Amino acid sequence: AVQVAQMRHKLQAAAAPLSVRVFVRDAQGDSAQVAATLASLKALQTPGLSLQTVVLTPAPGLAEDGVEHVPMPAQAHWPTVVNRQVAAESFDWLLLLDAGETFTAHGLWTLLLEAGDVVECRAVYADEWVDTGNGGWGTLFRPDFNLDMLLSCPQALARHWMFRRDAVLQTGGFDLDAADAAELDLLLRWIAADGIGGLGHVSEPLLVSSL
Repeated sequence: AVQVAQMRHKLQAAAAPLSVRVFVRDAQGDSAQVAATLASLKALQTPGLSLQTVVLTPAPGLAEDGVEHVPMPAQAHWPTVVNRQVAAESFDWLLLLDAGETFTAHGLWTLLLEAGDVVECRAVYADEWVDTGNGGWGTLFRPDFNLDMLLSCPQALARHWMFRRDAVLQTGGFDLDAADAAELDLLLRWIAADGIGGLGHVSEPLLVSSL
Protein backbone atom coordinates (compact mmCIF):
# COMPACT_ATOMS: atom_id res chain seq x y z
CA ALA A 1 0.00 0.00 0.00
CA VAL A 2 2.85 2.39 0.79
CA GLN A 3 4.53 1.75 -2.55
CA VAL A 4 1.25 2.19 -4.44
CA ALA A 5 0.68 5.54 -2.73
CA GLN A 6 4.22 6.64 -3.62
CA MET A 7 3.76 5.67 -7.28
CA ARG A 8 0.45 7.51 -7.50
CA HIS A 9 2.07 10.59 -5.97
CA LYS A 10 4.97 10.50 -8.44
CA LEU A 11 2.65 10.14 -11.41
CA GLN A 12 0.49 13.03 -10.25
CA ALA A 13 3.55 15.21 -9.54
CA ALA A 14 4.76 15.09 -13.16
CA ALA A 15 4.66 18.40 -15.04
CA ALA A 16 2.37 16.84 -17.65
CA PRO A 17 0.42 13.56 -17.59
CA LEU A 18 2.31 10.63 -19.07
CA SER A 19 0.43 9.30 -22.07
CA VAL A 20 0.44 5.70 -23.27
CA ARG A 21 -1.26 4.25 -26.34
CA VAL A 22 -1.93 0.53 -25.95
CA PHE A 23 -2.63 -1.41 -29.16
CA VAL A 24 -4.57 -4.64 -28.57
CA ARG A 25 -4.47 -7.07 -31.49
CA ASP A 26 -7.68 -9.10 -31.60
CA ALA A 27 -6.95 -11.49 -34.44
CA GLN A 28 -9.84 -13.83 -33.62
CA GLY A 29 -12.54 -11.26 -32.94
CA ASP A 30 -12.90 -12.60 -29.39
CA SER A 31 -14.86 -10.04 -27.36
CA ALA A 32 -14.30 -11.91 -24.07
CA GLN A 33 -10.54 -11.83 -24.51
CA VAL A 34 -10.64 -8.13 -25.41
CA ALA A 35 -12.80 -7.43 -22.34
CA ALA A 36 -10.25 -9.11 -20.05
CA THR A 37 -7.44 -6.96 -21.42
CA LEU A 38 -9.49 -3.76 -21.21
CA ALA A 39 -10.53 -4.49 -17.62
CA SER A 40 -6.90 -4.83 -16.55
CA LEU A 41 -6.11 -1.50 -18.23
CA LYS A 42 -9.06 0.26 -16.65
CA ALA A 43 -7.75 -0.70 -13.21
CA LEU A 44 -4.51 1.19 -13.99
CA GLN A 45 -6.18 4.54 -14.69
CA THR A 46 -4.97 7.16 -12.22
CA PRO A 47 -4.45 10.93 -12.19
CA GLY A 48 -1.20 11.83 -13.95
CA LEU A 49 -1.54 9.00 -16.46
CA SER A 50 -3.41 9.13 -19.77
CA LEU A 51 -4.20 5.65 -21.08
CA GLN A 52 -5.75 5.29 -24.53
CA THR A 53 -6.47 1.89 -26.06
CA VAL A 54 -6.79 0.96 -29.73
CA VAL A 55 -8.34 -2.45 -30.39
CA LEU A 56 -7.33 -3.85 -33.78
CA THR A 57 -10.09 -6.28 -34.61
CA PRO A 58 -11.97 -7.93 -37.48
CA ALA A 59 -15.20 -7.55 -35.48
CA PRO A 60 -16.93 -4.24 -34.64
CA GLY A 61 -16.83 -3.25 -30.99
CA LEU A 62 -19.00 -1.17 -28.68
CA ALA A 63 -17.98 2.44 -28.16
CA GLU A 64 -16.16 2.94 -24.87
CA ASP A 65 -14.52 5.91 -23.24
CA GLY A 66 -10.79 5.87 -23.98
CA VAL A 67 -11.10 2.88 -26.33
CA GLU A 68 -11.02 3.02 -30.13
CA HIS A 69 -11.93 0.03 -32.29
CA VAL A 70 -10.13 -0.05 -35.64
CA PRO A 71 -10.95 -2.64 -38.32
CA MET A 72 -8.08 -5.03 -39.00
CA PRO A 73 -9.06 -7.63 -41.61
CA ALA A 74 -5.76 -9.50 -41.21
CA GLN A 75 -3.28 -9.78 -38.37
CA ALA A 76 -0.40 -8.74 -40.64
CA HIS A 77 -1.99 -5.30 -41.15
CA TRP A 78 -1.34 -4.02 -37.63
CA PRO A 79 1.87 -2.08 -38.48
CA THR A 80 -0.12 0.08 -40.90
CA VAL A 81 -2.56 1.17 -38.18
CA VAL A 82 0.15 1.71 -35.57
CA ASN A 83 2.34 3.74 -37.93
CA ARG A 84 -0.60 5.94 -38.88
CA GLN A 85 -1.32 6.74 -35.24
CA VAL A 86 2.36 7.26 -34.41
CA ALA A 87 2.54 9.87 -37.18
CA ALA A 88 -0.80 11.57 -36.52
CA GLU A 89 -1.32 11.45 -32.75
CA SER A 90 0.59 12.86 -29.79
CA PHE A 91 1.51 10.50 -26.96
CA ASP A 92 4.67 9.49 -25.07
CA TRP A 93 4.78 5.69 -25.24
CA LEU A 94 3.18 2.83 -27.13
CA LEU A 95 2.83 -0.84 -26.30
CA LEU A 96 1.51 -3.81 -28.31
CA LEU A 97 -0.17 -6.91 -26.95
CA ASP A 98 -2.71 -9.54 -27.94
CA ALA A 99 -6.29 -9.82 -26.73
CA GLY A 100 -6.49 -11.90 -23.57
CA GLU A 101 -3.14 -10.74 -22.22
CA THR A 102 -3.67 -8.73 -19.05
CA PHE A 103 -1.68 -6.17 -17.09
CA THR A 104 -0.47 -6.80 -13.57
CA ALA A 105 -1.66 -4.50 -10.81
CA HIS A 106 1.15 -1.94 -10.93
CA GLY A 107 3.73 -3.12 -13.48
CA LEU A 108 2.94 -0.42 -16.02
CA TRP A 109 3.26 2.33 -13.41
CA THR A 110 6.68 1.01 -12.41
CA LEU A 111 7.81 0.84 -16.03
CA LEU A 112 6.72 4.40 -16.73
CA LEU A 113 8.32 5.83 -13.62
CA GLU A 114 11.61 4.04 -14.33
CA ALA A 115 11.75 4.90 -18.04
CA GLY A 116 10.26 8.38 -17.82
CA ASP A 117 13.27 9.67 -15.89
CA VAL A 118 15.72 8.57 -18.62
CA VAL A 119 15.59 11.03 -21.52
CA GLU A 120 17.64 8.84 -23.87
CA CYS A 121 15.48 5.75 -23.30
CA ARG A 122 14.01 4.59 -26.63
CA ALA A 123 12.31 1.43 -25.42
CA VAL A 124 11.97 -0.64 -22.28
CA TYR A 125 10.77 -4.14 -21.45
CA ALA A 126 9.83 -5.98 -18.28
CA ASP A 127 9.14 -9.46 -16.93
CA GLU A 128 5.94 -11.50 -17.21
CA TRP A 129 3.75 -14.08 -15.60
CA VAL A 130 2.85 -16.87 -18.02
CA ASP A 131 -0.45 -18.75 -18.13
CA THR A 132 0.51 -22.24 -19.30
CA GLY A 133 -3.06 -23.05 -20.34
CA ASN A 134 -3.37 -26.15 -18.15
CA GLY A 135 -4.19 -24.44 -14.90
CA GLY A 136 -0.57 -23.70 -14.04
CA TRP A 137 1.51 -20.56 -13.96
CA GLY A 138 5.07 -19.88 -15.00
CA THR A 139 7.40 -16.93 -15.03
CA LEU A 140 9.36 -15.17 -17.72
CA PHE A 141 12.09 -13.33 -15.82
CA ARG A 142 14.03 -11.66 -18.59
CA PRO A 143 17.68 -10.66 -18.26
CA ASP A 144 18.95 -7.15 -18.82
CA PHE A 145 19.37 -6.42 -22.50
CA ASN A 146 21.66 -8.84 -24.35
CA LEU A 147 21.83 -8.90 -28.16
CA ASP A 148 22.78 -12.58 -28.32
CA MET A 149 19.75 -13.49 -26.22
CA LEU A 150 17.47 -11.35 -28.38
CA LEU A 151 18.67 -13.06 -31.56
CA SER A 152 18.52 -16.58 -30.13
CA CYS A 153 15.17 -16.22 -28.29
CA PRO A 154 13.16 -13.55 -30.14
CA GLN A 155 9.80 -15.06 -29.16
CA ALA A 156 10.65 -14.53 -25.49
CA LEU A 157 12.55 -11.25 -25.70
CA ALA A 158 11.19 -9.22 -28.64
CA ARG A 159 7.57 -8.99 -27.52
CA HIS A 160 5.79 -6.52 -25.23
CA TRP A 161 8.31 -3.70 -25.35
CA MET A 162 7.15 -0.20 -24.48
CA PHE A 163 8.43 2.08 -27.23
CA ARG A 164 8.90 5.84 -27.08
CA ARG A 165 6.70 7.29 -29.80
CA ASP A 166 9.15 9.92 -31.08
CA ALA A 167 11.91 7.30 -31.43
CA VAL A 168 9.60 5.06 -33.49
CA LEU A 169 8.62 8.03 -35.65
CA GLN A 170 12.23 9.04 -36.28
CA THR A 171 13.04 5.52 -37.48
CA GLY A 172 10.16 5.45 -39.96
CA GLY A 173 7.86 3.24 -37.92
CA PHE A 174 7.31 -0.49 -38.04
CA ASP A 175 8.15 -2.35 -41.26
CA LEU A 176 4.93 -3.25 -43.05
CA ASP A 177 6.54 -6.38 -44.51
CA ALA A 178 7.84 -7.73 -41.18
CA ALA A 179 4.37 -8.77 -39.93
CA ASP A 180 4.71 -10.72 -36.65
CA ALA A 181 8.43 -9.86 -36.44
CA ALA A 182 7.92 -6.09 -36.75
CA GLU A 183 8.90 -5.38 -33.14
CA LEU A 184 12.10 -7.41 -33.52
CA ASP A 185 12.82 -5.71 -36.83
CA LEU A 186 12.50 -2.26 -35.27
CA LEU A 187 14.87 -3.16 -32.43
CA LEU A 188 17.45 -4.57 -34.83
CA ARG A 189 17.29 -1.47 -37.03
CA TRP A 190 17.89 0.69 -33.97
CA ILE A 191 20.84 -1.45 -32.90
CA ALA A 192 22.36 -1.47 -36.40
CA ALA A 193 22.15 2.33 -36.57
CA ASP A 194 22.97 3.42 -33.02
CA GLY A 195 23.98 0.41 -30.92
CA ILE A 196 22.18 -0.83 -27.83
CA GLY A 197 22.02 2.51 -26.02
CA GLY A 198 18.59 3.57 -24.84
CA LEU A 199 17.19 0.04 -24.52
CA GLY A 200 16.24 -0.79 -20.94
CA HIS A 201 14.85 -3.51 -18.71
CA VAL A 202 12.82 -3.20 -15.51
CA SER A 203 12.70 -6.21 -13.21
CA GLU A 204 8.96 -6.14 -12.62
CA PRO A 205 6.17 -8.33 -14.06
CA LEU A 206 4.20 -6.22 -16.53
CA LEU A 207 1.77 -8.69 -18.09
CA VAL A 208 0.13 -12.06 -17.71
CA SER A 209 0.66 -13.62 -21.13
CA SER A 210 0.19 -17.03 -22.70
CA LEU A 211 2.73 -19.43 -24.17
